[in-house]
Amino acid sequence: MQKPLEYETKGPITYITLNRPKSNALDRESAEYLLECLKIAKTDSQCQGLVLTGSGRFFSTGFDLKSIDLDRPETSVANLRDVANPLVQTLYSFPKPTVAVVNGDCAGLGMMMALACDTVYAASNVKFHMTFRKIGLEPACGATHIVPERVGASVAEQYFDDTISLPSISALDAGLIESVGSYTMLMESAARAALYISDGRSEQATAKKAMRDPDALQAAMDLEVELNAMAFASDKFRHAVEFIRACRR
Repeated sequence: MQKPLEYETKGPITYITLNRPKSNALDRESAEYLLECLKIAKTDSQCQGLVLTGSGRFFSTGFDLKSIDLDRPETSVANLRDVANPLVQTLYSFPKPTVAVVNGDCAGLGMMMALACDTVYAASNVKFHMTFRKIGLEPACGATHIVPERVGASVAEQYFDDTISLPSISALDAGLIESVGSYTMLMESAARAALYISDGRSEQATAKKAMRDPDALQAAMDLEVELNAMAFASDKFRHAVEFIRACRR
């Protein structure tokens, strides 16, 4: 059975590569496995930095809509509260430098996992999709804290609009991410960047990490769960998920 990710430590850097069929979307089981791998890297004395990326054409399209039980909306609430949010929070508060190398399009939870990292690099063909409102939800997975923290509240609200798909160069111009280039070049740069931050040679990155507020992120996540509890039971969410499933058959 194919593992949902590849975990490899090369010297002082740990690489986690999302590797689920088609779009690297995560169901509950694979999300829990990713969370366990992050906990291992967190306590591994050899690991001085973490690089998160994806395989194939996508970084991650978020939570796997095929795995959602539309007749039991409470399970979606539990998945958000108990799995998706802890994933983002773990990356956001990770004690070692983290670099996301976004190899392909990302959406929803996938986008928030990338933005939770200290540094975000993206290939030139990538688009960032803030899909929550498009499927009948409010922004979730820490979006209401992490996106404004990166670009400011007014710009963030524009991104929460359900029509927004942001090319990587536009994300760079807005300050949402740190670099755009070829995937190969970015992977080489990611390891160097993680070590550079780990050694304390980047005062800006060190200060930025120190300014992060995990408690504020958790408060935002708790409110997002409350706001989405009813949305998971809505007709708009059901119809959107059913439409997407039909299109992917």
